[in-house]
Amino acid sequence: MRKKCWDNNIYIVEKPTQKGYVNGGHTVKLNLVMNKKIVKFGSKEYKQNSRLLEDAVDMFYREVYRIYLN
Repeated sequence: MRKKCWDNNIYIVEKPTQKGYVNGGHTVKLNLVMNKKIVKFGSKEYKQNSRLLEDAVDMFYREVYRIYLN
């Protein structure tokens, strides 16, 4: 599913909410990038390298696949 999205230039990109270094990492928002353009900005924040973030990325790829590539 992810590979098919990537083959069609569709990516879910993590964008830190702040600049600089913080022990444990900043929170991130997820953006939908299609053909090198951000088409959807995320509003919910996730802790970097967390299981919740991984689950959210998986869910977004499933939804993008269902909507755009199915």
